[in-house]
Amino acid sequence: MSTAARDAHISRAASLFYSALKKQRTAFLKRTTAKLKKLYEASSPEVPRILPSLPPIALKPTISKLLTKAGTDGANHTNVMLGISPLQTTPQRVKDYIAEHSLEQIGADLDATTVSEIRTILETGLEAQTPFSKIITEIKQAGAFSRQRAQTIAVTEVGNAYSQGLLGQGKELQDEGLDMEKSWLAEDEPCDICAGNADEGWIDIDDDFSSGDDAPLAHPNCLCALLMRRAGSGE
Repeated sequence: MSTAARDAHISRAASLFYSALKKQRTAFLKRTTAKLKKLYEASSPEVPRILPSLPPIALKPTISKLLTKAGTDGANHTNVMLGISPLQTTPQRVKDYIAEHSLEQIGADLDATTVSEIRTILETGLEAQTPFSKIITEIKQAGAFSRQRAQTIAVTEVGNAYSQGLLGQGKELQDEGLDMEKSWLAEDEPCDICAGNADEGWIDIDDDFSSGDDAPLAHPNCLCALLMRRAGSGE
């Protein structure tokens, strides 16, 4: 096979892969829309569905603000993975996770300079609402990686950052006096580990899921997400 034919074949294969990946993420978004909508409604003092026992005027401004963030953080995670602009600027908790904890596992073989550069690419890319495909390209160039590894880094670290950011919001709500619980929303056709976590349903916010993780992701390239609600409020 000639070089040109080989390159054309690789390009076609990559196109088919990313098309299939986008379809999977689109299906994931559709499946989560209803649950995210409930989080949005819950964030409004006029429709406190997550807080049915509290009248609207009893909501502390801090709690209302945190609930709003809880809803938008989850949506931002989904939108980023689909290449859609985030609903707002990147939450501070997400940026903090990226700056302090990203690449701790899947980047263990990288030198400190490369880790720092990739963290900057992720943080500034999300803040500037850079297309996800461009973030992947910048990571690829920073570490001289294959595009597959660059994509794994981007998907994994952004997913971890949003899940940990949402978990932090839930714990802050609990510190405000609310009993919070969480659940694992599995991607389509999840692995056995993620399926087992999802099967647990709603658990206490301080408990770990059966995999030993306190929030998604359970493994690199995972597309699962975290959901949060007030304990006993129902879906």
